[in-house]
Amino acid sequence: MKSNLKRTAWSYYAVFLLSFYLYFWHYYLNMKKLSRSEVTVLIKTVPTWKLKGKNIEKTFTLEDFNQAIWFLNKLALICEENNHHPDINIRWNKVYLSLTTHDSDGLTKKDFIVAKKADAIFGNLV
Repeated sequence: MKSNLKRTAWSYYAVFLLSFYLYFWHYYLNMKKLSRSEVTVLIKTVPTWKLKGKNIEKTFTLEDFNQAIWFLNKLALICEENNHHPDINIRWNKVYLSLTTHDSDGLTKKDFIVAKKADAIFGNLV
């Protein structure tokens, strides 16, 4: 009976360590500041976004204020899932987003992940 308990405890410990390891590497890889050449490649994957210094930016034009708020609510869920929070400016039916990873002092893969997801949400509206 004791050996089964030890085996179970070690199993839980191993699962914990593996989970922590995978989370850490996922977080680290997405938070690493991209080089200029990496940014040049990734900006092509979001062609409607513009590179401005350490940010990528885009203005979404929607039908009206209600649709803009709906878009922002959907986007907020995506941002929370990715632990990434863009600078947002809303003017009636226009939503301006600016993405950068402040902790990394520049662009990371997270910025491009959120940009693609924002484009997908917008694509479902239009």
